[in-house]
Amino acid sequence: MKATSKAQNPAGGPGSAGAFAGSGMQANHTEPSARGKAFARAAKRRDRGLASSNRHAEEHAPGWTDRALCMLERFTSDHASPWTCEQFRAWAEVEGLDSPPEKRAFGAVIQGGLRAGWFVRVGYAPAASSNFGAKPLYQAARA
Repeated sequence: MKATSKAQNPAGGPGSAGAFAGSGMQANHTEPSARGKAFARAAKRRDRGLASSNRHAEEHAPGWTDRALCMLERFTSDHASPWTCEQFRAWAEVEGLDSPPEKRAFGAVIQGGLRAGWFVRVGYAPAASSNFGAKPLYQAARA
């Protein structure tokens, strides 16, 4: 009887089930469409959530989104170092922006600034607003 070594039959190689061995699961690396559909559904949920929180902010204080976007543009041009949405929110409230009914309304404002090209994502940092979960870091886009 011939013994086989792992070097001859590495995990994921021919004749091996790899990480799924014995799990009853199969890896399906040929279905990018399933992943694409999941991302599309997630994007729709995100967009509905942004629109809903933005609508609530506008009902609470008409014109809030426009004021927040103006403040974001000013904040971005005044802050060269990386920052989080949480830091922008705190600054905007000190500068006199009404606090929206839901802090999530700032998400639509941040998305607007990204689309306008005022800043870019440069990494992640912990945020107290989410139990120190990682949140995007942004930095002004330099021409």
